[in-house]
Amino acid sequence: MKIKRKIISFELDEKEMNYLCQLIALGHYVVDYTCKDKDESELYNQVICSLASNYFSDTEIITLTKQQIRTVWRTFFSKSRHYLEQYEWESVPRILAKMLVSYHYPLDDTNDWESRLKNLAAEEIYKKTIEEKGGAAIHIDIPDFETQMEQLMKNYKQAENIEN
Repeated sequence: MKIKRKIISFELDEKEMNYLCQLIALGHYVVDYTCKDKDESELYNQVICSLASNYFSDTEIITLTKQQIRTVWRTFFSKSRHYLEQYEWESVPRILAKMLVSYHYPLDDTNDWESRLKNLAAEEIYKKTIEEKGGAAIHIDIPDFETQMEQLMKNYKQAENIEN
């Protein structure tokens, strides 16, 4: 037996509701993009559909299909996508710094306080350097890079010819 209950109830004006929907859409995008479990992903989609149905049932007398609801959420997401893009862009130096530190100064449960401090200092230096120099601060040695590039370009061009 399924029991549904109202957990929270609050009032929002139209502008506040718009912002709430944008926040929910951003969160849903992240979960939908990263969730590998199809059942869990479907549960999130059901919640999104339920939220949209409740929202529109309170404001207008209409019934939306799941596809229409997804379109509504995509619209909310598109209004706030720039925040996610800015967050991703600003996260890159931090994430790269963490990756470099974990490679050059790996920590485990036995590391002492000084090792952890060294790890933290290295991360700060890497992050600052990446922020200042951008991509020029990073060198990745990939053997036969040009050969791999040529093959991928050939594959892309073949795929494009098939689609056209």
